[in-house]
Amino acid sequence: MDKLTKGRIFGCYIGQKVETKDYGIAVLTTIDINNDRYPLWFGNSAPENKSFTTDENYNSRGQSYGLCRILVKPLSNLTDEDSIEVCKIVQFSTNIVSTGKAVVLEIFVKQLLDYAPKEVMLIYHYLLSKGYALSYMNYTVEDLVKEGIYKLID
Repeated sequence: MDKLTKGRIFGCYIGQKVETKDYGIAVLTTIDINNDRYPLWFGNSAPENKSFTTDENYNSRGQSYGLCRILVKPLSNLTDEDSIEVCKIVQFSTNIVSTGKAVVLEIFVKQLLDYAPKEVMLIYHYLLSKGYALSYMNYTVEDLVKEGIYKLID
């Protein structure tokens, strides 16, 4: 996988937690695809089990793609709250928890596109913002796990 594709995938998860080799768990804040050495940058919160004084500039900490994985939840762990939000996007109002889960299953697992492209994109971006593992272009979730881009969490 080329660095531009990796940058695009990581860019979908800005603001999400990532696991880094050097800094533990951190929040991804910036992508610099032109920086071959440290394209991924972190900030806003210190990694777990580490503390930084106010004199240290945590935003200046970078990491390469190979040393970082996005922490994502499988779609099978879709919460009731997220199911309700999916139903609101497609404007369903009955049996909203089970219907929301069915909609996500149809779109992202069975790849049935019986929904308007705008709705599919809104659901896709909503699920990304909540840290769910989603395929990217020709790459399945399994491919992205094998490539070391994703780490599935519960």
